[in-house]
Amino acid sequence: SPLYQLLGNAVAADEQLLDLAAEALPGQPPPNVLFAAVHARLAQHLEHPLAAYYGTLGGSRAAAPEAVGLFREFCISRRRELLPVVRARLVQTNEVRRSAVLLPAFASVAEDAGQPLALFEIGPSAGLNLLFDRYRYRYGTTELGSPESPVLLVSEPRGMPPEVLMPAVASRLGIDINPLDVRDPDEVAWLKALLWPEHTDRMALLEAALSVARQSPPELLRGDLFELLPPRIDATPPHHAVCI
Repeated sequence: SPLYQLLGNAVAADEQLLDLAAEALPGQPPPNVLFAAVHARLAQHLEHPLAAYYGTLGGSRAAAPEAVGLFREFCISRRRELLPVVRARLVQTNEVRRSAVLLPAFASVAEDAGQPLALFEIGPSAGLNLLFDRYRYRYGTTELGSPESPVLLVSEPRGMPPEVLMPAVASRLGIDINPLDVRDPDEVAWLKALLWPEHTDRMALLEAALSVARQSPPELLRGDLFELLPPRIDATPPHHAVCI
């Protein structure tokens, strides 16, 4: 992200902005949290000139030194709005393009087991990759998946394209310390804010995946995977292949 590179260097030399970033929760990357907090609030203040540098918010200006002053002014003048976000939020991206890499592995597990998958994901965020079988895929000239899906994941195979059959999914469950609900506008806004300003293609893909997820959201549990996962695995029918 040219814009975040520019802003990151500026924040690193600015005590007030560093203090704001330092309010992030322990273990969370302060740059990601601060930039996403600004992105999220800026989406509510599109009249601010800083928004013109965010392609994800409809802006078209390229990264330029002028953006640094606008970013600083936005952070300082809206510190009270930003602090609750910085202090509470976790970095939880949900990159559905990962499904293009996961699909051949899932297909291999299902083929080896000769059974439909009982799918478990650890740290699923909003659980979008749990819905991999509801997307379309293109590996070179090979296409598979749901023809009507608004999500199209395109990959360039290196070597021979994978021979993949879409596996059947019997059940799907995600366990996260802070699962995100695709039906909650605030949580969806945070997912979008974690994308970088120039990544309009990722924004479009996320929007499409969210539209799929809202039709039938996956089951997501909040809590400790060491407590929640074992009993759910034990309860899996013997004719389903556990895939974690």
